[in-house]
Amino acid sequence: MPLCLYQLGYLLSLKNRSRIASFGVLNLVSRRFGNHGHVVKDDLTGRPLPLLEICRQSQDIESLRQTHAHACVHGLSNDNVLGTKILGCYANYGYLDEARRVFDLISHRDSHPWDTAILGYFRKGFFQEVLGLYSGMKEEVGIGSFACTFAFKSCAELGCLRVARGIHGDSLKLGFDKDRFVGASLINCYMNCRFLYDAQKVFDAISHRDVVICTAMISGFLQNSAELGAWMACRIAFDMQTEGILPNRVTLMSLLKAASRLESLSIGKSIHCYAIRMGRDTDDEVFETCLIEMYMSCGAEGISRYLFSNAKTKSVVTWNVMITSYIQCGRPSDAFEVFHLMKNEGNVSPDAITLSNLVLGCTHLKCIREGLSIHGYIIRRGVLLDLVGNTALIEMYAFSKSISIARKMFDEMETRDAVLFNVMLAAYLRFMLVNEAFSLFTTMGSIGVKPNVVTVLNLLSGCLVLPNLQEGSQIHGMTIKCGYDLDTAVTNQIIDLYAKHGHLADARALFNRTSPKDLISWTSMMMGYVNQGHAGEALNLFSVMHGTGQKPDAVALSTLLIACSQLGYLNQLRAVHGYLYHFCLEKDVPIINYLIAAYSKWGLFNYAQALFQNMIDRSLASWNTMIDACGMHGRCMEALELFDEMQREKVKPDGVTFTSLLAACSHAGRIEEGLHLFRSMIDDHLIIPREEHYSCMVDLLSRAGQLEEAYNLMKCFPFKGNASTLGPLLGACMVHQHSELGETIGTHLLSLDPENTGAYTLMSNMYAGAGRWDDAQRVRDAAKARGLKKLPGYSLVGAAKRVPLKTFPYDWG
Repeated sequence: MPLCLYQLGYLLSLKNRSRIASFGVLNLVSRRFGNHGHVVKDDLTGRPLPLLEICRQSQDIESLRQTHAHACVHGLSNDNVLGTKILGCYANYGYLDEARRVFDLISHRDSHPWDTAILGYFRKGFFQEVLGLYSGMKEEVGIGSFACTFAFKSCAELGCLRVARGIHGDSLKLGFDKDRFVGASLINCYMNCRFLYDAQKVFDAISHRDVVICTAMISGFLQNSAELGAWMACRIAFDMQTEGILPNRVTLMSLLKAASRLESLSIGKSIHCYAIRMGRDTDDEVFETCLIEMYMSCGAEGISRYLFSNAKTKSVVTWNVMITSYIQCGRPSDAFEVFHLMKNEGNVSPDAITLSNLVLGCTHLKCIREGLSIHGYIIRRGVLLDLVGNTALIEMYAFSKSISIARKMFDEMETRDAVLFNVMLAAYLRFMLVNEAFSLFTTMGSIGVKPNVVTVLNLLSGCLVLPNLQEGSQIHGMTIKCGYDLDTAVTNQIIDLYAKHGHLADARALFNRTSPKDLISWTSMMMGYVNQGHAGEALNLFSVMHGTGQKPDAVALSTLLIACSQLGYLNQLRAVHGYLYHFCLEKDVPIINYLIAAYSKWGLFNYAQALFQNMIDRSLASWNTMIDACGMHGRCMEALELFDEMQREKVKPDGVTFTSLLAACSHAGRIEEGLHLFRSMIDDHLIIPREEHYSCMVDLLSRAGQLEEAYNLMKCFPFKGNASTLGPLLGACMVHQHSELGETIGTHLLSLDPENTGAYTLMSNMYAGAGRWDDAQRVRDAAKARGLKKLPGYSLVGAAKRVPLKTFPYDWG
């Protein structure tokens, strides 16, 4: 027999009361255990252990079942004390069905069987059953602080805030709100449900706080908020110091995390010094790892490397912290150096987390070659990646233009969640594969994976490039059904979608229903009005936004500048310029570029030039904008001087720069300068000319009368000539009375665009200027046969729809 059951039978055969017999079972000791033939004794006292204690420690389920069977045979299974002990043993083993049967057989239950059952179910993750036992205990014997504690913990795991509030009411009635363990569990529950104010109220109501309560608050703040949570955690630590509460190991590690988030080296050093004084950093590998991570986050790489090098033991977690920290700092070469050092030392092998972090870092930093090497290492070593690691690999391939490999890996995965689908959706949309993205979304629904907010945002961004609003309307309906329409980011994207497709009334209706409106909401609606030609409505909407006290950012003011420029409202344009100084945005480079372009467009070249000269940081776009302004105002030499100054300041030009320069040379008739720039673009700056560059050169040669050279250059185009290039060349042939070449160009132009009324008019006028009246009449007859008619010219001055701007805020102060 595995246990001395003959003693058990002897005790159970006594004609004593059940309480005496149950006492005997509880205190029965083993004389022979297993095949070892020795007495099992307590390590500290040296006394023989009771039978059920042996079962609990050794997890000998067969001996426990035999003990339970003998107790049932002799009518002791319904005893409270004995039943609770057997129940606890079954619960510790994880045999919850047997534990529940023992629990149900106990006739007169006090709080102990209930507490034992609650603890067993909680340890095995059956949180719903814990709440059910709590309700039964409340009705039968009344609840205690132990049951409240684990009920709150179960609510935290399940996110059941409504149930937690009910249990909170029970604890208040019974006076458990002052209990530190109940308070800590309740604080953790509210923090998990992101109700920080309620957690703070519970914390403030506890009169005698200890380190457990304070640590729960610190951990909760760090879990729910980034920078603000870190500051709140530091404030609680200061209160702990004031109240004389000494932090424990968990508290110090949480505070190190707060210092990392705040990137505060002084706070981190203070915590480190305290740990040294209290001796808490001695031979504590986990705490030492937290220190390494903190110093890396705060930029103290030297201290971090020193601690890392002098660590007595380096687990894989320690190596992972160093690797991840370097990747987050944008230094993948150092991360790979640590990885190679890890392999060379040979004491610790990289795990799935190590390799996943390296792959993810390579993806974000576009180090694809290193990512492929890591994947090869994973295959050679046979490392089994989890869902996170496989997602990182798929993302790496998807964003390195190997989307077919990514999709193959995606299809081979057995477990797929919303994050993985979002990675594939984002990859498809990045390469404008919208149909594949929506097909993947259909697959997502068919296998029962619920989309999240990121999924909806990805799909809405894909709808922006579609020619109609059908798919977008369906996605909008899905957001309402799933409850994501309450998310402001989703609503803003839908407003942008409706506005870009011209459905301004629907966009405005959705905008009016959005509450609360953030700055992106206002800006999206304003941009929709501007893009659809309703600039006046955009200005009025800005006035409403200004009245709500919402402070605009650079994007909102740029939209406002475009609206003023479209309408030609110079007073409002100057007012927006003053607004920049009111909100300290006068150094924002994109806004200044918009202002330069706007002032230049409406003839205020001196204003544009003064703005450019006073800029401290000039981007490439700033130079391009000013060069274009010079060309627009016929200041070709100034544009060329700006180009020389730009090169002296080591600003590398792009294709837009040369387009503006060539256009300026064309308008000024600077053939030599234009040809030199065209050759320099290819030879010196290695920029491949695009269609607009060839068009500028054709226009330049045409204006100078070099029609043959212009036509030969056009024939050398690496792409088909279009009407925008052939039209000016045909006009130049008419001006320079080159009817033969003009006839060739005109025929080519009409073959490309038979409905081009201007081409018929130019050819007819060219023939008439050359005295070829029959050919001129033939061209006019051909145009009439096609039903083409030249539209009369009209002035755009005053044609823009001017919306009254009575509420426009001229007074910025």
